[in-house]
Amino acid sequence: MNLQRLRQWGQHWLPYSHQRALLLITGIIVLAAGATGYLSYRALKQLVWRNLTENALLSVQSNVDDVDRWLATRRAEVETIANSPTVRSLDWEQIQPYLKAEHDRLSYFHLLAFLDQQGRYHTHERNYGDASDREFFRRALGGESNVSDPLISRSTGVVQVSFAAPIYAMNATGEPQILGVIACPVSLDDLAKVVSGLRYGEGSYAFVLDSRGLPMVHPRLKPPTSSTRRSDQPLWNRGDIETPVSLFAASDHNVARLAHHIVATREPYIEQLTLDDEIVYVAQVPLKSVDWWVALVIPQANIDGQLADLERLAMLISGLLAAFVIAALLGVPLLRNRVLLRQLHAELRDRQQAERELRLSEERFRQLAENMREIVYLFAADFREVLYINPAYETVSGHSLTSVCRDARAWLNTVHLDDRARLEAVLATPEQRSHANIEYRICRADGEIRWLHMRNFPICNAAGEIYRIAGIAEDITARKQAELLQAEMHAQLEWRVAARTAELSQTNQRLQVEIGERDRAEREIRQLEERFRALFNQSPVGIAACDAAGHCVDANPALCKILGASAQVLSAYCLPELLAEPAPSASKTYFANLACGTAPPLLASEQQCRCLDGREIWVSLTLAPLTASATEQQPYVAIAVIEDITERKATEHRKEEFLAIASHELRTPLTTIQSSLELLSTGMTGSLDARGQQLLEFARLDTQRLSRLANKLLHYQRLRFGRAGVEWQWCATQALAENACRAVTQQTPTAHSAIRLDLDPGLQVYGDSDALTRVLINLLENALKFSPPDGEVWLRINARPGCTQPSTVCFQVEDQGTGIEPSQIGRLFKPFERGSESSRTAQTGAGLGLAICQQIVQHHGSQLRVNSRLGQGSCFFFTLTPPTEPSELSESTGRSHYTSLIHETESVPDW
Repeated sequence: MNLQRLRQWGQHWLPYSHQRALLLITGIIVLAAGATGYLSYRALKQLVWRNLTENALLSVQSNVDDVDRWLATRRAEVETIANSPTVRSLDWEQIQPYLKAEHDRLSYFHLLAFLDQQGRYHTHERNYGDASDREFFRRALGGESNVSDPLISRSTGVVQVSFAAPIYAMNATGEPQILGVIACPVSLDDLAKVVSGLRYGEGSYAFVLDSRGLPMVHPRLKPPTSSTRRSDQPLWNRGDIETPVSLFAASDHNVARLAHHIVATREPYIEQLTLDDEIVYVAQVPLKSVDWWVALVIPQANIDGQLADLERLAMLISGLLAAFVIAALLGVPLLRNRVLLRQLHAELRDRQQAERELRLSEERFRQLAENMREIVYLFAADFREVLYINPAYETVSGHSLTSVCRDARAWLNTVHLDDRARLEAVLATPEQRSHANIEYRICRADGEIRWLHMRNFPICNAAGEIYRIAGIAEDITARKQAELLQAEMHAQLEWRVAARTAELSQTNQRLQVEIGERDRAEREIRQLEERFRALFNQSPVGIAACDAAGHCVDANPALCKILGASAQVLSAYCLPELLAEPAPSASKTYFANLACGTAPPLLASEQQCRCLDGREIWVSLTLAPLTASATEQQPYVAIAVIEDITERKATEHRKEEFLAIASHELRTPLTTIQSSLELLSTGMTGSLDARGQQLLEFARLDTQRLSRLANKLLHYQRLRFGRAGVEWQWCATQALAENACRAVTQQTPTAHSAIRLDLDPGLQVYGDSDALTRVLINLLENALKFSPPDGEVWLRINARPGCTQPSTVCFQVEDQGTGIEPSQIGRLFKPFERGSESSRTAQTGAGLGLAICQQIVQHHGSQLRVNSRLGQGSCFFFTLTPPTEPSELSESTGRSHYTSLIHETESVPDW
């Protein structure tokens, strides 16, 4: 009974239970599919939204890096100006033109100012002011290069941001010291132009907050003055730059929360909030070079608009699910036989839907990648096949996409040779290849070299295996160039600091050495002065220092004793007047020539003078000019040495009188003896044998020699005292030479040497022809006497080459003897001096010939000189120059009491 009832119940309820179970299963499947689709939609939407916001934040970061680089470049330029040698000199006369030149070069700085330690500043336009209360000045004076928050310039009224850098210099201890500040303000409008380049789609705008959280650059912020501000203006239009409205105190809690979050968070982030009743995204990125924040306001539609396709797909899937549920509810009986078919159709639809979603996702990814400036790529896991690469590859590398898609090695072929091995080592292993993060250089098709920063990301399949490698390659050439420029500027700055330090050290050492040398030189000078003063005061001869007019500026005690007056009395007299010389024209002329710079190096004379106490004495006067280096700081220009030679002159006078008397007294007996000998030689007194004739000849020759000696002594005395008559006339040099040669030939017919003549035709000299002929005869006789057998004696009379006066004539007598020793040349022209030029025969003579020749030549206004070389011979020479007025020469030679010798440089003939 029970079994039958159970069977009936099963037959009745089993079909319905099967339908209910199928319906339940269908409902559960639909609910599960709906929940799964909704959750998948939410997850996919969240993932896509996160990718979009992250891409937006990355784009903002990239643009903010440009602003950061711009600020860092301006800051480095200000530091370079502050560390330049011109600014560190602190000389405003040098700094002002330098700042003006830098302002012309760096036009974005509307003003360049130099501030001292008290805050007083000078601008390149020569404006002045005080900025000691400014925060940027205080921070720079503390050693910090900084960028100020916005402020209003007191001198120009411009809203500006000031870049400030300290000016360093080394103190005495070698430590850096801050001597001032360089400030270079930039107009807020110029900064706004830089920031205005930040965009992310239409309607987006960027603004900047300073270190206090105050708005400083905003496209909707037009800061009015306090007198024009109204309370009903919107948030961005309230406040001014000096007293702006802080976002912390904004009435809109979203704005206040945004400001707090920006200041408190030092990491980039993006957030969705409501501003001015509008839902927007705000991407905030802090600046690295300054304590500011840059925020980019992006309309919601610019990001969420990219989710519209996903929303439409979700609505389509929801509709399909609803239709499926309705169909399932209405067609439960039909599902019995079509469960498997519908399951198959459901799987097919799911797969098609997934493929469609994948294609849509890939399309969105492709659109996003193709609009990026960075190179986005997708490689196979082994990096040998390029699955995708965006068009930025062509822009950055200059190579076509076709080449790299056809051959993945084309990517590596563009890498610089110096970086290729390093990149291949990174891509060698799967682990390094999938997480590569490397910077390298590439060579563009046009030859340009660029820097890339490559970052790889692995893509895994359901099994967790890496089957794709995606990556981004960013062009960082500008950043590398900025880093290289900064490194070069830093190295240059370090080099300049080191060079300046070394230069200062070397200068200090040189100064110490120079100071020591100067002290030592001063001590030596003082010692020399004391030694000179002792010698000056203790000298046995008189010494006087004379000025340009000839006054005795200083006189030693010996001179005061000689002249019989004190040094104070002597300083009131000129030297020619002081000596009271009968013919003072020589010393006067010397001082006149000294003033003109034409005075000879030395003037030596012996003269008779009358002292201030009435005594008459003979003195030896020597005048010599001081060199230019010695007279730079001295009041005198010449030194006079005066020696009392009265006793020597008296002795010489007595000797000369004795010689004159002796020679005169000898002439009478010599004449008698010579006449007697001549009488004996005629045989009138009787004949003599051969021996007697020989003795008679010896007596006659010695008598003639004594007679010639007496005549020479008398002639020398006449020349010495100016008693010899001189007939001045124009003489032909050729006649002088011929007469001299004729006389020498007659007197020495047995001479073994020949006389050669070298005469310039047509030359004439002004003088005494007999005296000049006597000089030439004496010189030729000496030359023949000391010449070797078969030698030659040259008589040359030529116009002197290189002389300023073309009428100057040079007389030369050259022999080929053995020469004269240098020690004998100095006393060769003194009376009774005989030189031993040859050792082969003993030559005898009175020693008056050259002395007489010297006196004659001196009477003609010249000097007889000799140039001799041992073993080669000697050359005696003198020059004659006709005076402007012939009377001058005759007058000067008539002064018997005044003789002078002027030592000057004269060219010696080349013989």
